[in-house]
Amino acid sequence: MNCFDCRCCHACGVNIEKIIYGTTGATGATGATGVTGATGATGATGATGATGATGATGATGATGATVVTGATGVTGATGATGATGVTGATGVTGATGATGATGATDASGGAAQALSAFSVPSAPVSDGGAVVFDVNAAVEGTAITGRPTW
Repeated sequence: MNCFDCRCCHACGVNIEKIIYGTTGATGATGATGVTGATGATGATGATGATGATGATGATGATGATVVTGATGVTGATGATGATGVTGATGVTGATGATGATGATDASGGAAQALSAFSVPSAPVSDGGAVVFDVNAAVEGTAITGRPTW
């Protein structure tokens, strides 16, 4: 190492820089302010604030005028009668009626005579026409007898 390379004398400890350059003079006046730099990027948007209180309800508006009701229209024609509905189920048969009074008796106090007649095979009958029987049965006293008419 050469002397003066480190700016101090190792041997004597004297600061060589002060010897060569002298002491620092007074600080000069501050220079003019430089041009303002460009504006930086806009920062991120902050969080949304709390919602404010709901305002008071406004006054109710005035009621509108009442209008006149129009006349009632003419009644339309009556529609056709619908089809007759299905006949309901037959009702329950009623109770059997009371037994009738006993029949009249003949002058002697016995039972009245009766006639029973029928046809084999059955004969057709029409209103106002003659009825023809081929078998008759007569009640005489307590016996029933039959007298064929053939």
